[in-house]
Amino acid sequence: MNQAQQGCDWLMQDLREWWQKRRIGQQASRLILYQSQLQFTRYRTLSLVKTMILVMVLVIIAILGVQMFGKRWL
Repeated sequence: MNQAQQGCDWLMQDLREWWQKRRIGQQASRLILYQSQLQFTRYRTLSLVKTMILVMVLVIIAILGVQMFGKRWL
């Protein structure tokens, strides 16, 4: 009876350790997924900002060009 009890305790301890490792693994994978999504969002936001700045610069150049040279062409 004592040996069976020890075996049962050992099995429960093993199950507890496995469950904790599994939970830690799930949390780690969730963290990695969140971090990669965050990096992708940051990259996408930066590229969007760069594109908007480029468009604004081109529009300003176009407006200045029309103001400076438009009278000669018209």
